[in-house]
Amino acid sequence: MATENVQFGLIMNINGVEVAISANPKKAAEEGMTFNLDAEDKDLGNIAELIDWFNTNFGVNIPKGDDLPYPLGDVIGKIEALNFTINKLTMDLPTKGNKQYDFKFSAAWPEGEAQPIVGQLALQGGSFSATNINEDGTGGDT
Repeated sequence: MATENVQFGLIMNINGVEVAISANPKKAAEEGMTFNLDAEDKDLGNIAELIDWFNTNFGVNIPKGDDLPYPLGDVIGKIEALNFTINKLTMDLPTKGNKQYDFKFSAAWPEGEAQPIVGQLALQGGSFSATNINEDGTGGDT
């Protein structure tokens, strides 16, 4: 006898970028939910655009680097120019047992805007990732 498997998904629009998120209810009330971002990297824009969005949509006034005194304003301005990307996002949220996550975000300055360190060495960007899933699929946090 075949078992029933129901899935649903949402397509979110984040800064003009479509981000598909799917979920498998797994008998949601008893077992919880699993969320997965589709496999493609998703460029979400930069912090300056996010600040503009918050200011416009929520009527808050988050200051930008341009609004802050030197040298803090210059440092914040450089950070605001970073373009952020979601590279991977998976969350398994059972009602009981181990909650698992696996994600990676990266950020880079636009081409030609690397930040000089010394001589010909410059910083182009960086990434952050975290997981509590072992290679064999076990792990998680209770």
